Amino acid sequence: MENLFGIGILLDYQDRASAKMLKTQRIFSQTQQTAEQLAESIEKNNEKFKKLAGISAGVALTISEGVGLKASGGKLLGVLGKAVEEAKSFETALVNLKIVSGETEEGMERLKKIAIETGMATMFSPQETVDALTRLAAAGLDVESSLTALRPTLDLVSIAAGKIDLAEGASLIASSLNKFNLEASEAVRLVDMFVKVSNLTNFQLEDMSAFINSLGTAPAKLGRPIEELLAMGGLLRNIGQGAAQAGATVQGFGRQLIMITQQLQKGKGMKVDALKELGISAEDFWDAEGNMKSMIEIFERLTEASANLTDEKRATLFQRIFGDQAGNMLNAVMSSREAFMKFDEATGQYVSTSTDGKRAFQDIVEGLKDSAGVSKQASEDILNTLWGIQKINEGIKQTFQVLLGQTVIPIIGKVTKFFSNLL
Repeated sequence: MENLFGIGILLDYQDRASAKMLKTQRIFSQTQQTAEQLAESIEKNNEKFKKLAGISAGVALTISEGVGLKASGGKLLGVLGKAVEEAKSFETALVNLKIVSGETEEGMERLKKIAIETGMATMFSPQETVDALTRLAAAGLDVESSLTALRPTLDLVSIAAGKIDLAEGASLIASSLNKFNLEASEAVRLVDMFVKVSNLTNFQLEDMSAFINSLGTAPAKLGRPIEELLAMGGLLRNIGQGAAQAGATVQGFGRQLIMITQQLQKGKGMKVDALKELGISAEDFWDAEGNMKSMIEIFERLTEASANLTDEKRATLFQRIFGDQAGNMLNAVMSSREAFMKFDEATGQYVSTSTDGKRAFQDIVEGLKDSAGVSKQASEDILNTLWGIQKINEGIKQTFQVLLGQTVIPIIGKVTKFFSNLL
């Protein structure tokens, strides 16, 4: 009778969930204002576990005594009803994943187990895990790639603290991998950079989807790494452009660079005349192998070439070369380079610093290259917030219901038949 009706697996989850809740209790005890809210949440979850244990023991007792079966059976089925519905929704989500991914029956059993284990180990429920895998698969990732990108996707969504849902997070990861021709194993690095650029610039995590989607074909045509394009977008956000507009500006700047190359090859055109005034040639944009130079090199050369011009003359030439929209990219880069004096308490002297403490383009690029581990720390930190603790408890509840429903669905028919025979 120890594992009556297969409920033993649930008691294992009870232990895991209790550990999660103890952690939240420890964190919340440090915050007086939210202590009562935590206690109420914890109590609700604990009562569910107590009810489960009571159901298991109660059913065993009534069977051994042979009395009250009809009443106990009706109560048992009523309590399990919601869990069964949650489990059915989970099964439906699995069916959708199977359709989208084309996975085999055997493979789906594996994915089902992974989803449940993820529900036990994270703040997300099994169904949320399956929904994320479905989104990743729908974006063109195969099953193994989707599994590789799963945890970074969950980390991204958790760090955003509700400002990005799982569907958007999964689409963002998949889209970024595809646009920059990256392997799924690079998903962790992607999230690291998304988090880091939101620390270095006015970018927010919820900006990322609009920015990446607005880049269009720029990543493929320019052939430059994501660090550079994120840094460009970050500087544009610093001067007030919206995320989608920043993406379009970066795309427009890249398009103008391609047009410059075409005109330079022909040796004539309005852009060529303006470049000659600056003393710039094709070699300033492209290396000997025909690859575009880094944006750091290109921006440095344009800055040097226009250093002695008046603001009006510089603006006129850049408008002729890059057009109004792409010209904003250069304005953003140059604004970030303008130095102001700031008192350094460590040395007791005034030192040069960039506008409003913002980093220059090269600083941001270098910062993004050195972003490993940022998302891991951020995902751990979010657990210490009110949102994180509430999400943990929500995940506990949803995972518990799925597990309970998964346990009783196979035997619910037998239980119903057993009770019916008593009538």
